[in-house]
Amino acid sequence: MRIIYVICPYGLVTGGPDALHQAVYYLNSIGLNAKIVYCDINSHKYVIPDPYKLYVKDYVLLKEIEDNKNNSVVVPETQSHLINQFKKLDKYVWWLSVDNDLNSSGIKNKFLIILKKLRLKNFRKLYKINTLKNVLKHSKFDFKKNIDVKHLCASYYAFDYVKKNIKKKKNAYLCIEPISMIFLKKSKFTNDNKKDIVLYNPKKNFRFTKKIIESAPDINFLELKGYSQDELLDIYKKAKVYIDFGNFPGAERIPKEAVINGACILTGKYGASSFYEDVPIPSQYKISADEKNIEKIVNKIKDLLNNYNDRVYDFEEYRKTVLNLERNFKEQLKKVFYK
Repeated sequence: MRIIYVICPYGLVTGGPDALHQAVYYLNSIGLNAKIVYCDINSHKYVIPDPYKLYVKDYVLLKEIEDNKNNSVVVPETQSHLINQFKKLDKYVWWLSVDNDLNSSGIKNKFLIILKKLRLKNFRKLYKINTLKNVLKHSKFDFKKNIDVKHLCASYYAFDYVKKNIKKKKNAYLCIEPISMIFLKKSKFTNDNKKDIVLYNPKKNFRFTKKIIESAPDINFLELKGYSQDELLDIYKKAKVYIDFGNFPGAERIPKEAVINGACILTGKYGASSFYEDVPIPSQYKISADEKNIEKIVNKIKDLLNNYNDRVYDFEEYRKTVLNLERNFKEQLKKVFYK
């Protein structure tokens, strides 16, 4: 029976690995045979993180992949160098982001990635050598060298980037994953019991966000850091606004999670946020992250807070888009993998 291997870095509980586990879950749900593959490890001593046990029960090691023409392998863009070791498999790169491929290529960026790995609590000595080798091997994806590789694109931003770089246009597919299962099951749009809270991700251009916060001491800003998924869900249900003026290497999950729970969204115009299809909100809610725009941004935030019951319906298209992702993702997977 054909096997679709989905390669994933171990030890991370973030949007990218979540999407990779989701892909395995949904591929299996439509009648295919998919397995998650953890790279950087040589034994089955690694324990699947709790959030991913919703999607998979076991995993395969890189060395256990059956390299034959009947099988397929899917690798995230940050691990694209791994496809070079397979000769017969049908190969796919899944562009969960665009920027991360570029940002994991330089020497400085490689150093920062390794440093981050070394700080992980569950980063055992057993995995260190393999992880270091993996990070050092990665380089920017070479489209000319890999003409026959197929490309899955998790955003319109990535789809645009890939289409501009490949010769065989038919080898690019939109493949946009839904948000995490817990948010799909428990989220609910409501404008009741909302508080004057503005959420932000401190990992996204905090230098600029800090200036916004300092310019509006009368606004209650709350950073999204250190919360479980259930805690995040409760926060989303209370907050009126989510702001994000960082880069959007992909379609980004937090604004999707926030908007389906009734938050208004305010973003910059970088990466995927510049594509209406990825962040389908009216143009007045996308403001360039420029210091000259800080007063404009603060005024827009205050308008959203003060007129929330009217403004929240400006984000209805975004909510519908997010809620349709699961159904669309299954259809996209069928188009790609059913032969």
